[in-house]
Amino acid sequence: MATVVTMALMYSDLTLDRMLTDAGEAGSSARAVRVKGASMPEATLYRWEDLEQDHPMALIDRRRVMGDRMMISEVRLHQGFAIASHRHDNEQFVVMLAGRARFTIGEGVDARVQDVRGGEVLHLPGGVPHACEAIEECLILDLFSPVSATTGVDTTPPR
Repeated sequence: MATVVTMALMYSDLTLDRMLTDAGEAGSSARAVRVKGASMPEATLYRWEDLEQDHPMALIDRRRVMGDRMMISEVRLHQGFAIASHRHDNEQFVVMLAGRARFTIGEGVDARVQDVRGGEVLHLPGGVPHACEAIEECLILDLFSPVSATTGVDTTPPR
């Protein structure tokens, strides 16, 4: 990604959005961003409903925006969604906007159960094993750093 930004600064007549799309990093809903001279790129505005929705597992709907160092996902978990314990290097913030999900954090005798409800935020440091079950339908903003094309729901088969 740093290479793409460097190229954008060198070729200021191109839009960063076009270059990112060429590099496979941005979706079609990103607004064109013009890089001016040697200054930093301008902000990009995304609209959730314009972003492509994917379904990496049963009972989950997801839209994502990936930046240079972090990504944010709008996630809808339907009641009954469950993912087995997994871990990833990414630091994760689960911002529960609505609903309730039950997380199992840790492994074995050290595991603890934590219900997360609308208005709460769960911080999961990188490498921490965790599982999740949607007790109710949930609307979540998931923030990951660093950026990764795959997360736990992309690498874990449905159970």
